[in-house]
Amino acid sequence: GAEELDSGEIIRTNGIRLSYLPQIPEFGETGSVLEQVLAHLPEDLKESKEYEAKSILEQLHLPDYDRPISTLSGGERRRAGIAAALIQPSDVLLLDEPTNHIDNETVQLLESLLRKYRGAIVMVTHDRYFLDQICRSIAEIDRGKLMLCEGNYSEYLAQKAQREADAE
Repeated sequence: GAEELDSGEIIRTNGIRLSYLPQIPEFGETGSVLEQVLAHLPEDLKESKEYEAKSILEQLHLPDYDRPISTLSGGERRRAGIAAALIQPSDVLLLDEPTNHIDNETVQLLESLLRKYRGAIVMVTHDRYFLDQICRSIAEIDRGKLMLCEGNYSEYLAQKAQREADAE
């Protein structure tokens, strides 16, 4: 819904909840880190999600959640964006280059947090190692056909190579 459709249509099943981590997280210019992380939650969930938000922020090395959001560096804003996406109740988590602008320790923490996620994850990334660590199944759309692969990215590549060899 962030962009206008060029063509076609979007069909969503009622009740499907999405959470989105953009490549460059956008926050308001005022308020604390915690307030901005909680900003997109429904009012009735903010209080119950505060503890979870603080816990994730501390894991992401942003323990000063009362700090003004405007004082964060780019990498710190990225980590706050990760926290905001993860605390959002969702069935589908959309991630745009989730490992960009974060250090290896934060990537490992993100891997750990995503392994615990119970919904579907749709991501754009060039980080093949990250895909190998996170993915348990991969869906590929190629020339209008959907292909499913159980396994991580390396297993997907092997299955794709086998399909292509079989097709020849």
